[in-house]
Amino acid sequence: MLDLGLPDIDGIEVCKKIKTNIITQKIPIIMLTARTQTEDRVTGLETGADDYIVKPFTPQELLARIKGMFRRMGYYVSEPEEIISKGGVTMEITSRRIMVNIPTEIDLAPKEFELLYLLMRNSNKALRREYLLKTLWGYEDTSDSRTLDVHIQRLRKKLGEQAGKRIETVESYGYRFVD
Repeated sequence: MLDLGLPDIDGIEVCKKIKTNIITQKIPIIMLTARTQTEDRVTGLETGADDYIVKPFTPQELLARIKGMFRRMGYYVSEPEEIISKGGVTMEITSRRIMVNIPTEIDLAPKEFELLYLLMRNSNKALRREYLLKTLWGYEDTSDSRTLDVHIQRLRKKLGEQAGKRIETVESYGYRFVD
């Protein structure tokens, strides 16, 4: 971040020096300034700034611009890993890892993962079959679908005897994960 209103040297001159030096030219620059004129913005960007933000700004805007710059540079800006751990089952959402009675890791198909995620996020709550079928598969007519039952059966088997029992059938309603 480069403030254009520096005391001893103009920020535009600093930007030029950074961008013409072979060692520092790839350093991304966000110019911060109170200058709001279009020509000031154009000059800043043409000098080599990657972005230009006018004061006052919110921290959220600055963070969004920094993340955008990293994306453009090819860096992935990740969110903190969400972890759900209940009843001996641990889900690492971002890395899509499932562990049963740590350290045993199991592989789940994408729909199995999503199904387990929904059940664990709503643990101890019964989820309707219709809700699960619409949410995960987009089904409008859920009257004769066995897809959910097959996925539940596979999920219970993959989780193993102990953890698999945590997925309960709620008669004539749906399923719930009990922690």
